[in-house]
Amino acid sequence: MGLAASGWSTINSLIALRDEELFDDLKNIKVPTLILHGVHDKVCPYPFAEYMNSTIENSTLVSLTEGGHGAFYECRDTINKSLEQFINKTK
Repeated sequence: MGLAASGWSTINSLIALRDEELFDDLKNIKVPTLILHGVHDKVCPYPFAEYMNSTIENSTLVSLTEGGHGAFYECRDTINKSLEQFINKTK
């Protein structure tokens, strides 16, 4: 991201990641929500996913037991199955 975006954008994105506190907004999500989270994620620790799941009404948490922060790659088969099941359930 940092190599493709302007320096100003990259810096301000990092500042927002550091300073924004959006936890209180989660309760306002009212649509079915799928949360896919790597259990071994060191960047966004797994308890964040548990908090989101307990705060977002009608949410589903899929614990990616073999994944970390790169779970989209490490657990792609599980993610694809989970997405397909979630989409079919919410149709």
